[in-house]
Amino acid sequence: MNTSDPVEQVLVTPELLELILAQLDIRTLLTSAQRVSRSWHALIQDSHPLQEALYFRPIKPECSTADQRTTNPLLAQAFSPIFTTPPFGVALTLNTLDLMTHPAKQRAYLRPDASWRRMLVTQPPATSFGHLTSTHGQCGDDYRLEVWKPNPDQEKHKREREGLRMAPLFELALSNALLPSISDSAIIWWGHGSGSKETKIWECVKKLGSPQLPDVLICGFTVLSCVVSCEEEDNPILAVQREVQLGYKEAGLRWELLGEEWAREVLEANVMRY
Repeated sequence: MNTSDPVEQVLVTPELLELILAQLDIRTLLTSAQRVSRSWHALIQDSHPLQEALYFRPIKPECSTADQRTTNPLLAQAFSPIFTTPPFGVALTLNTLDLMTHPAKQRAYLRPDASWRRMLVTQPPATSFGHLTSTHGQCGDDYRLEVWKPNPDQEKHKREREGLRMAPLFELALSNALLPSISDSAIIWWGHGSGSKETKIWECVKKLGSPQLPDVLICGFTVLSCVVSCEEEDNPILAVQREVQLGYKEAGLRWELLGEEWAREVLEANVMRY
């Protein structure tokens, strides 16, 4: 395309246009910019730097230090309860999720091709995630750590080897919130929590032999009671579960945590009281 307009010359030069698009915020780059034209859409889809900026393609760990790890801002906004550790003594709740507070958005969120499902949670990406539970009862305490890592099959599951994406993390958070009698929750990123919750978590980890923690760890603490609750119908988490399960069924989605994409390891310990 021959043009004497300097601006047009820049916009039709892929290398220069890529540099300009890289300055956009992630939401604009994901949506508006790709609707400008087919050429812009193709450029954004094919550009490694732009796909990294959109959290679809992982950046190499050597390109970033531990202090430069970033959380996907779109996911942190849409799924804020998952990215924010509740105060001590407060359980993780998902009834404030954007897809729950704005019912009109549910169908868009639960589409099989919804972009959030395949977005990396962090850059550089987390490559393992886990679920730590501590159950306190009258006879003793039970501790359980489940860790998911990419399936080592090198011919399959390439996307999972690239890092943790939002779909399985969302499913794990929902499973944690559904623990019976849950009294406290936390999420630990890169082995670091905050204050008394981190101390509580490390005490549980020691009971399991002090294994290396996964990059992302969701924790749930429960207290068993002899009192049977009759409030299930009013439980907002059960309402979230029903909505999500219905949406998954209608969209033909399956629970990714249960698939062969991820290899699961389990550690358990029991401390009896006499």
